[in-house]
Amino acid sequence: MKVGIVVPYSWSFWGGVPEHADHQARALERLGVTARIMIGHDPPGRLTKYLHPRVGRHERPPAHVIPIGRSVIVPANGALPNIVLSPRAVFRMRQVLARERFDLLHVHEPMTPAIGVAALSFARVPLVATFHASGELAWMKLATPV
Repeated sequence: MKVGIVVPYSWSFWGGVPEHADHQARALERLGVTARIMIGHDPPGRLTKYLHPRVGRHERPPAHVIPIGRSVIVPANGALPNIVLSPRAVFRMRQVLARERFDLLHVHEPMTPAIGVAALSFARVPLVATFHASGELAWMKLATPV
């Protein structure tokens, strides 16, 4: 079995959801399940320093991580998450899903633009969604029937 784990944040900056996804992928691997994390990555350089004033982990991600695109800081719920919003990341998500041919897709924060929503749109396999903490967003009421 092959499981894809989608995280709308950046691997390059520590946070609860990226850490959770990493532990999830490693636990699945120990059980004999192939797991890949699709997540943002902000490699070292001037652009990353400009977009992200905080220090992060900019080394190459582990083999089970598939970088989808760069992130930007979007203040939300009293935090400063690094969210992948690039339109190119949406196309990259579609390419990765077609190439990797997952049996199951686990989308963390599925209503977060852009790669969470893209994963929901492009998935042709069973989905698991985890909402960690979304706060009160009026536009999410549209998804209530889902």
